[in-house]
Amino acid sequence: MNQNQTQHITQAILFLSLLLLSISVNAQGISISPTRMFYSGTPGQTLVQNVTVTNGSSKPLTFNTSTKDWYRDETGEKIYVDANTLPKSNSAWISTSEPLFTVETGASRNIPVTLHIPEQASANEVTNSMLFFSQIGQQADNYQGGVGIGIQVLFEFGIQVFNTPPTNTTQDLEFTAVDDLGNVTKNNESYRRIGVKVKNQGNTISDASVEMELTNKNSGQEIKLNPVNISMLPDAEQLIYFDLSPETKGSFSGVSFIKMSGTTDIRVAEKDFEFN
Repeated sequence: MNQNQTQHITQAILFLSLLLLSISVNAQGISISPTRMFYSGTPGQTLVQNVTVTNGSSKPLTFNTSTKDWYRDETGEKIYVDANTLPKSNSAWISTSEPLFTVETGASRNIPVTLHIPEQASANEVTNSMLFFSQIGQQADNYQGGVGIGIQVLFEFGIQVFNTPPTNTTQDLEFTAVDDLGNVTKNNESYRRIGVKVKNQGNTISDASVEMELTNKNSGQEIKLNPVNISMLPDAEQLIYFDLSPETKGSFSGVSFIKMSGTTDIRVAEKDFEFN
């Protein structure tokens, strides 16, 4: 097995684990808020925000903390790597007041998360990392996987941590391509796929909705496809898929929109399609 195959298998396992985690966490009544932390500091500054951990389960829960780096691949999926390995990582800047803590049954705790921005840090780059709260238990607990002797990791909760310098305020998402990608098979069903590529040319994190509408040139029939929500770091480029029924035939005018959060600015891309 080559390195790429190993990486894809590892990513698939992580995705499945996080999916099962989400289901299990809801069943256990455990919640952590927020899921994203946005700091806005300058070199040399120290900033603090709280993470609230709520225990709705029937027994006390103990957690420890750790960090990883992450980025999104071209389709927007998160890829995790070791902490402090990516050039725009802020993993090393993060500390918590209690690296190991317990939340009693029916209680909530606020855990301060401190971001120490080094003096030598860039004054104009957005940085990011992932802070994990890992629930641990003793051997008597049911668990998934083991760490150490007598201690097991039960669940992990990931929180995205961003630092955006105060001067970084430009949102600028632009279309770089709109293409007919032909027929594809997904979940044993065939679809006709349109690919829309978007690049973040601004200097801040941008959340947006990408939409696609098609109009049959002969009949006037309109097809509005489900919008796709995206979140993009500066300089990131993402490919968004829109899938149609394979029975869609004819000449169509296509219009795609980027609607950025927090602004009325809208980007538009137009393309004609021939579906045979």
